[in-house]
Amino acid sequence: MGVPLVGAMMAGWHHWVPYLTLGSLVALYGKSEPYRRRAGTLTGVGIGLVLAVGAGVWVAGSVTHPAARLLMIGVAAAVAKLLCDAGASGPPGGLILGFACATTAYLPPPVPSVVAVFAATSAGALFAWVVCMCGWVFDPWGPARVAVANALRCAATISRSDEARARHTAALAVHSGWLALAAPRERRAGVHGMLVRLNAAAESVVLNPASPDTVRSHQLKSAAARILRRRPPNLPDLPAPPFLNAFTDSPGSVMLRSRSMVAALHPRSLMMPGAVRVFLGTVVAGGVAQALHLGHGYWASVTAIAVLSVPSAVASVHRAVQRTLGTAVGLILALLVLSTVSSPLWVSVIVVGCVIVGEIFVVYNYGYGMVWITPTAVLLTVLAGPAGSADLTGDRLLATAVGGLVALGCVLAVRNRRSIRALESAIRACEKAVAEPRGEQQRRKLVPLVAAARDAYEIVRGEHSIRDVPDEELVRRFEREFAYS
Repeated sequence: MGVPLVGAMMAGWHHWVPYLTLGSLVALYGKSEPYRRRAGTLTGVGIGLVLAVGAGVWVAGSVTHPAARLLMIGVAAAVAKLLCDAGASGPPGGLILGFACATTAYLPPPVPSVVAVFAATSAGALFAWVVCMCGWVFDPWGPARVAVANALRCAATISRSDEARARHTAALAVHSGWLALAAPRERRAGVHGMLVRLNAAAESVVLNPASPDTVRSHQLKSAAARILRRRPPNLPDLPAPPFLNAFTDSPGSVMLRSRSMVAALHPRSLMMPGAVRVFLGTVVAGGVAQALHLGHGYWASVTAIAVLSVPSAVASVHRAVQRTLGTAVGLILALLVLSTVSSPLWVSVIVVGCVIVGEIFVVYNYGYGMVWITPTAVLLTVLAGPAGSADLTGDRLLATAVGGLVALGCVLAVRNRRSIRALESAIRACEKAVAEPRGEQQRRKLVPLVAAARDAYEIVRGEHSIRDVPDEELVRRFEREFAYS
């Protein structure tokens, strides 16, 4: 993101900055995926971003009625959520595509041609794709190193204080490690063998009923740190490499993703209630912002999309609170920058810094990330066109409050009773896997199924409209007796 943004500012292409920046947001996706899968994810998201920006620009230039404009943005945001969730794009999901469409749909005149916007956005997306994939040249096993290091750290933190949750987290981390290691590579086979043995060591800790002692925990953490620095691990008693055929990086994964996305568009799909919430939140929040004559009403729609992008009602409440508090603090930072920095070039540099810091903090807490994402949005708006800092910050704060309240209203209005069906389907998949002969491959196949059942249960428990929540003990039994034993 930094190179296209700063380069465009230095070249005097101020009017192309928004499109180059939106295209470069492709870099937010696929950070933990193996390079082969990451290439597909980035390509799909890049195409989606170009289409979202192009659609937004077309709406800005061709649709004049405010209600029709909001309806089109709502449809685009809902479809983006459906496709990103079904295609397993990972965080931040359909939020960025909805943000791109909503932002460009309110461009001030004169609106550039759609072809020129396509070219600028595609250039930013292509540059981000190359940057995200260039690590393959220097270290093809980079994502696998990160995944295995995470598995080792999670295994080291298993303790009796919260053993069930820690063991569950560590089992998922180990499974991610196997997926990252499953793709065959001809180069650096020795590195692959080392990482396989280290992931097997983390798995042995997960399957051991006893928690690791202090010495073993320290060894696991030290090994994780060393492999990230490309140094040989100092972990004794490494197990023999296990059989990995249970996890193959099939070339048909793109086809499976495509089928899932097509199925998600069916009106009776399990993901449709979430998309309906996003559609209503986008339209209603934008309408309320227009009624209040906010200068940047699309910010309210983007807030509603962000709050409703999480899977359950309880998670949406948490997201609304975190976004509101983080935005308030972030606006203070934005005001400090606008009052002390006037050069567009230095503002661009600060934007890049805020994006980097925000990416670091958003992993720990969404509110912490918003502290840095908020000044990024405000400063990019200033770069795109002149605007008063007081008006911008006031609009942003009011739009965030409006979008958050409207999103919570949509959560109450649209019930997600289909989440029960998702939980029942996940439990049936677990029971089918349990019926297979016990062994290493069966257990590794069961781990992601049990994780899906756990996620489905948490969604059901987080929905206010569901009274008869199934007993959690059934999911715990799969975890305790089959997946982690």
